[in-house]
Amino acid sequence: MIHRTRSVLTALTVAGLLAACGAQGAPQAQEPAPTTVLPDGSGAPSYPSADASQEKSDARADAHAREKAEEEAKAAAKAKAKAKAKAKAEAEAEAEAAEAQARAEAEAAAKEKAEAEAKAAAEAEAEEAAEAEAAEEAKEPTTSTSPAPTAPETTPASTTLRPGDSGPAVRDLQQKLSDLGYWLGAPDSDYAGLTVQAVMALQGSAGLGRDGIAGPNTLSALERGVRPPVQGGPANRIEIDLARQVLVVVRGGAVKYVLHTSTGSGQPYTSSQGKRAIATTPPGSFSVFRSVDGWDEAKLGTLYRPRYFNGGIAVHGLGSVPGYPASHGCARVSNPAMDLIWSEGLMPVGSTVVVR
Repeated sequence: MIHRTRSVLTALTVAGLLAACGAQGAPQAQEPAPTTVLPDGSGAPSYPSADASQEKSDARADAHAREKAEEEAKAAAKAKAKAKAKAKAEAEAEAEAAEAQARAEAEAAAKEKAEAEAKAAAEAEAEEAAEAEAAEEAKEPTTSTSPAPTAPETTPASTTLRPGDSGPAVRDLQQKLSDLGYWLGAPDSDYAGLTVQAVMALQGSAGLGRDGIAGPNTLSALERGVRPPVQGGPANRIEIDLARQVLVVVRGGAVKYVLHTSTGSGQPYTSSQGKRAIATTPPGSFSVFRSVDGWDEAKLGTLYRPRYFNGGIAVHGLGSVPGYPASHGCARVSNPAMDLIWSEGLMPVGSTVVVR
């Protein structure tokens, strides 16, 4: 009992001493107060070495990320610049192509315009020639310098054949003319228009007066087989002899047909444009470049189935083909003779026409 009491007193005494000293048990661990880091780095708390290593690793990662981002940005900028340069090059190429196409179209348009103008000029010349032809057809030459047919042959009626005659003698005349190439269609024993044209072609070839009447001199030339001389050139060609007033169709280098023609009169005239001109058929070698299968109309007249070979000058048919030069440049033949030229393809485009 005494021992127990002594122990209690001892415990109470110790407790009182501890209370008096302000001790209430073992001190507890306190977290460090947060520290403010100044701009100069003072006041920075110290970390354990593991935290410092992590910070350095994070800094390196951030730097690597920034470098990678910068490289990607540079690559993107480079790709963008390359795409922009490519687009610019393509745009310039397209612009050059468009410019080249525009130049080509402009050149084509200019060429087409020039061809149209040339065609219009040729048609104007043809129209002018047709007008002059029609005007001339309505009148006979009246000036002292106008060409006139030579005097007809004066022979007894028994030895002369003339328009209006018919019968065996006329048929014999027609056959002999046809055999020499003086075209008159099929012999029919009637001395009509085509026979007159054939007789004038013979008379021109022989240097006789072209009146279309078959007198002794004409018949003598027929018996001698007179034909116009031809010059050299392509085997197939048309020759227009201005002195003899004949149109010769040459095939294979030989005379196939001889037609009477009437060419430029050599007389002055006023064109439809008010210009003064001379009616001539210029000599030279030409090519057929255009044809009209029908009546080629002009303001004052028409040309029948013309074959153009020198500007507005053509071989064409007309109702009047006198025995002297009467046109304004064209070579007139009878309408049936022009039909012959077309039907047998004697003057195709590109073929040669020699005027001498």
